[in-house]
Amino acid sequence: MFNCKKCGSISLYTEVKGNSTGLYCKDCGAWIKWLNKEEIRAFKHKDKEDNVVNSTIEKRIEDFIKFLDEAIDNEYSKRFPENPMEAMRRSRYCLLEAICRLALERDKNSLINILQGHDYDYMGDK
Repeated sequence: MFNCKKCGSISLYTEVKGNSTGLYCKDCGAWIKWLNKEEIRAFKHKDKEDNVVNSTIEKRIEDFIKFLDEAIDNEYSKRFPENPMEAMRRSRYCLLEAICRLALERDKNSLINILQGHDYDYMGDK
């Protein structure tokens, strides 16, 4: 619909100034235009829809993080082999299981970082 002429962003917000409502860029803060009543209603409706979609996505990501936690726990809870033949058979899979656990843990941590507003590869304060 609208985009910032200064930086090209489509991330916009509205702000009331006196009797008028202005449209501004979230990225650079530039004023874009004054909105009429129909445009104000359209932005309010869009904001409500965006909030519903975002909360749904966050819920689905949180559910996926729980699933990853369960998968990681399942990998760690596998029993040690009970006999030498089982040990030989499973030894081939040890490296693959370790790589799988590491990948699941990294995926989980990346999703947590994104939900907390960080880059996916955020490592915390060092």
